[in-house]
Amino acid sequence: MRWMIPIVVTTATLLVSLRETSRADEFVLTSGAKIRGQWLNRQERSSGFYLIETEYGGNLRLDSAAVASVRRPLRGESDYERFAPQARDTVEDQWKLVQWCRQQGLKQQAEEHARRVIEFDPDHAGARRAAGYGYIEGHWVLRHEYLEGKGYVRHQGEWRLPEEIEIRQSRRAIELAQKDWYAKLKLWRLRFASDKAQDALRNVRAIRDPLAIEGVSKLLQSERNRRVRMLYVEVLGQIEGNLATKTLLDFSMTDPDEEVFHACVEQLLPRTTPLVVRQLAQTLKDNSNIRVNRAAHALSQLDEKSVISPLIDALVTTHQHVTPSSGATTTTFASGPQMPSGSLQRSSSEHFTQNDAASQVSQGDGGGVRTYQASNQEVLKALTAMTGVSFGFDQQAWRNWYAVEQRRQQPGSVNTRRSSYLESRL
Repeated sequence: MRWMIPIVVTTATLLVSLRETSRADEFVLTSGAKIRGQWLNRQERSSGFYLIETEYGGNLRLDSAAVASVRRPLRGESDYERFAPQARDTVEDQWKLVQWCRQQGLKQQAEEHARRVIEFDPDHAGARRAAGYGYIEGHWVLRHEYLEGKGYVRHQGEWRLPEEIEIRQSRRAIELAQKDWYAKLKLWRLRFASDKAQDALRNVRAIRDPLAIEGVSKLLQSERNRRVRMLYVEVLGQIEGNLATKTLLDFSMTDPDEEVFHACVEQLLPRTTPLVVRQLAQTLKDNSNIRVNRAAHALSQLDEKSVISPLIDALVTTHQHVTPSSGATTTTFASGPQMPSGSLQRSSSEHFTQNDAASQVSQGDGGGVRTYQASNQEVLKALTAMTGVSFGFDQQAWRNWYAVEQRRQQPGSVNTRRSSYLESRL
């Protein structure tokens, strides 16, 4: 117990002095020696030297090359170094020292004294835990030994399986490669307006790496020059894989420039895969009326007859017309990017439903919401081009025709000409 009194008394004294002076820094020299003192020119790190007020008084100047590292000791370290040697080498005093070190945040010192307690008392549970042991299956086992036995390794301060480390490293490598491509693409874009324009253009057109897709997409989104935007679409079309395909699909549906839309569709033509067809068919259900028509136009260019049924469903779509209290008007089909006027932007006609009065939420200055239907011209064009027939926007007539066609294509059915169905309706 005698060691506890000087620790308590002296700590109280030191707490007063600590309020008046800053903690000393510890300078570890390349030779291995350590010097403690106040770092006086901390704000001038580019000066090439360290100016130190040593704990013994006087200033010391050290060349930066002579210092390996600088650290700020924890508040309790100086107290520990003064009074730890005064503790008796017994279970009681060593355990109290463990507890004191843990309170001060001195983990390494606490573990050292806990191991000394274990030498005296191997079954001391508190000391075992403080030293990093866990009680597993009736035995005290060091945590790192247990984890190593399970195949874990220490990586960047954490225990992880080798497979997880490999995945993380692979992801990191991909992120670095993507950032590198983005940096090069931005540099080449700047050179388009310089005497190095031709070299920059050749570099961009030579891209085939899927890791460049993220950078190309960012620049395509922010670019204002149409010719450059078309170049980026061309680059995406040259890159193989589903990610490039999905990126082209996304831009074809969301980009406000209709020319970019057509360029994306052109690049998608050689990529008529189930992924493309499925995504476009899903877009036929989109809240944006413009995207519905764009998807129909793209499917028409792909001549994908497997989507006739979804196209019939998209002939006439239901949307909402919102009038805020300010008097402004918005609609769900304009929920995407603002589209300029063009053929695909004028490819639908809208009319309010007969149940318009019932769908009115509020009127007057308070605004309101009305449900209306849109007849989609691009959908009708796609259906007519794919089937060779037209029933206008009569969805039921289209469904009747399609049901007959499906039955005719079944094995054993009578193969009559398509015109026979039309004649039956006359």
